[in-house]
Amino acid sequence: MDKNTDSNIFKVENEERKNYYLIRIKGRLAAENILTMRKILEEALEAGRTRILVDISAVEYIDSMGIGLIVNFSKKIREAKGRLVLANPTRVVNDVIEVSGTGSLLDIRRDVADPDQAFA
Repeated sequence: MDKNTDSNIFKVENEERKNYYLIRIKGRLAAENILTMRKILEEALEAGRTRILVDISAVEYIDSMGIGLIVNFSKKIREAKGRLVLANPTRVVNDVIEVSGTGSLLDIRRDVADPDQAFA
């Protein structure tokens, strides 16, 4: 799913893997894209996908709404006896996670070269 404007690039790619669901996000995960991202995550959960890896290596910006969405959805996945992993946060995203104090609420994997290894 693509959503592009002059100052906002947002792209999400979804891929079913052998034992998890991969979501790759590119661009800005911010207020203007929250509804789109929420829909993608909710549809994944409704389809029974409880092992989700979100590759955020190409996220250039994240705001408090983006962090809030990830934290809340991570909680929903845990309640469904699943796991949501954030892979390869950019420096900007990592800084926002640290400043917001939400790092302890998230399963973050840095330097994931092979997404299949995140659930190994």
